[in-house]
Amino acid sequence: MKKCVALLVSASLCACAQETSKSGEVPVVEEDSLSFDGADYADEAGKLAHGERVASMMGCRGCHGAELQGGQTGVGVTFDAPNLSLLLPDYSEIELEKALRGGVARDGRALWSIMPSAMYSNLSPADYEALVAYVRSFPPGGEAQPAFDPASMKRIASLDVIKKAPAEVMHARESGGPLSLGNATAKGRYIATTSCTECHGAQLEGFEGFSPNLDIAGSIERGKLERLLTDGTGISRPDLGLMSVMGKFRFSQLTEAEREALVDYLLARADANTQ
Repeated sequence: MKKCVALLVSASLCACAQETSKSGEVPVVEEDSLSFDGADYADEAGKLAHGERVASMMGCRGCHGAELQGGQTGVGVTFDAPNLSLLLPDYSEIELEKALRGGVARDGRALWSIMPSAMYSNLSPADYEALVAYVRSFPPGGEAQPAFDPASMKRIASLDVIKKAPAEVMHARESGGPLSLGNATAKGRYIATTSCTECHGAQLEGFEGFSPNLDIAGSIERGKLERLLTDGTGISRPDLGLMSVMGKFRFSQLTEAEREALVDYLLARADANTQ
């Protein structure tokens, strides 16, 4: 499968490459090193297992259902998610990549950003290929679902959160992504870019009236932040609505090392932005 251009400006820096060379320079490694844990799968079974976890992290099953057959979904508001099990067999690898990473359907339609292509476009080749293998592993089933109508999400659409996906992909590319803080937090930045930008924006700046700037992490005790990203327990109150759902069903899929890397990055970013 062809390699996509990564949108992370520090994607060539490995989070674990902290040992210096004899010259004192930090080694530069291939961008593929920035992936979720388990991306070094050696066989098809490992690839599918990794793809399943990435799919859970990216919310594939959260929107499209356990068998990817779509239907009514959503938290607080509902919308019709398409039946991927019926759609994907007609998509070539190139067409699927354009849809997932570019926000453009097989028939040339621009998808809405409820499909977070801007976030998917940042997945490493190893993570992306595992995700595709997993979603393609489901046999066709169920019924076709109605086309997504942004009017069904007026509460969110009125906040200017739901836009055309290709425009969001371009915005993410032009923004440069979340603040780059070097090798030490590069892995956490990769996780934030592929997990947090869907709700908090390309630079984690938040959306007014919908989600906060993640500088807020700097005001939260590390243990409480880790708990939120483990079981969804809120800080100011146990139930934080959508964020608690994300914590319970998505961020709970992180390995301990990934969770620590994400928290390290969020705290470092908050510190850098508030100095």
